[in-house]
Amino acid sequence: MPQFRKKPVVINAFHYNADFHDLKNWLEERGTPWEEVIQDFKGELQIKSLEGLVDLPVGHYIIQGVKGEFYSCREDIFHATYEPA
Repeated sequence: MPQFRKKPVVINAFHYNADFHDLKNWLEERGTPWEEVIQDFKGELQIKSLEGLVDLPVGHYIIQGVKGEFYSCREDIFHATYEPA
């Protein structure tokens, strides 16, 4: 069976540590208004992703994909998948 390797792609990511102000600044630096990406549901943040609303727990990374889309990623998965560029 053929094997494939993921293409090396540089992404933007932010480690969410419950600091709303830093997250808002990070989004605005990318030209993305907070309201277009983040929804506050009873004190818990959710990301408006291609798959719909996805939880953004403290400690997760928010990743901006190659087409500008956003994802939530667990910290252990992030470090297993990505390295500094």
